[in-house]
Amino acid sequence: MCYLYLLPGMNPDSERSAYLIFDYIKPEFRISEVREKIFEYSMMNAKEKNATVYEVEVIKSELSRYEKAGFIKSPFPLVSLYISDKSNYTQMKTSEVNISFRKADISDISDLLELRVKFLAEVLAEEEISIKRALYDRLKVYIEEFLNKRFDVFLAENRTEIVGAVFVLYYEKVPDMQINNGKVGVPVNFFIQPSYKKTDLAKCLLSFAVECTLEKEVRLFEMAVPKESVGFYMELGFVQMELIELFLSMAKKRNTQLIITSHESRLLASEMLRNDEICFVYKTAQGKSIINPLEKYQLRADKKVYAALFDGTLDAGPSFDEAKLSRLSE
Repeated sequence: MCYLYLLPGMNPDSERSAYLIFDYIKPEFRISEVREKIFEYSMMNAKEKNATVYEVEVIKSELSRYEKAGFIKSPFPLVSLYISDKSNYTQMKTSEVNISFRKADISDISDLLELRVKFLAEVLAEEEISIKRALYDRLKVYIEEFLNKRFDVFLAENRTEIVGAVFVLYYEKVPDMQINNGKVGVPVNFFIQPSYKKTDLAKCLLSFAVECTLEKEVRLFEMAVPKESVGFYMELGFVQMELIELFLSMAKKRNTQLIITSHESRLLASEMLRNDEICFVYKTAQGKSIINPLEKYQLRADKKVYAALFDGTLDAGPSFDEAKLSRLSE
């Protein structure tokens, strides 16, 4: 089974982007031919639906498989923020007295078109006039059809002048333990006017966007960013998967230790950690926390930790008090 999600494109060179969110092959059929056939079929289906970009997030052990199929590894690391509650991120308030934030509506369409063009001109190092020729009409139709439906735009204003904008596209992935409703927000256009780039405006605008997505019950906020920008997002509470890999490479040369607590189950799928480096925290009915090392469970040598977490082998999955949740929702 392969779960493929198609998103309308906002770039001049793409009609649609296809995202391979989830694929699963039963163990008895996990031979290369079956995997490749279903993979090829999903790509063919994406092309038939006018997708010109095909993206997939993979762990390192799977990277060569996709590179053989013609994929190119993105130079931009993925940063993620789980926003199931407001304690997961740092809310920022701007020090600029006259700055206000709001969500755009259709009356802002002229400004949104200009902001999108300016963003692409900056990112692609192209002249604005050439981008307008290639994109303007289609982008206008896109905004008219999908604004405040498939995506929102959050604006920063200095009185009546728009000085910053972030476009956030929404989609739903297959629910998992961290994102039980599958709702994801992806910033695709983050633009700040040059005169405000050395202020705290960018952080405050993104913080405002994250806060607003909570109202849509979005549980994950993720984006691919330039490496030099990772620190900016981590200050707001985002997590970069490569952080642990970076530390492990440093630990080979020095005597040092890193202790991380995380709800990010995909760390177990990356296979970068040894079994003796993983512990699970279990909370009792009395509110006490008990730390259980993974080695306590004595997994078979061929058993994947990530799979064991979800098939019941490990009693480390989250549990919910349904009665309490019902009372809270009343």
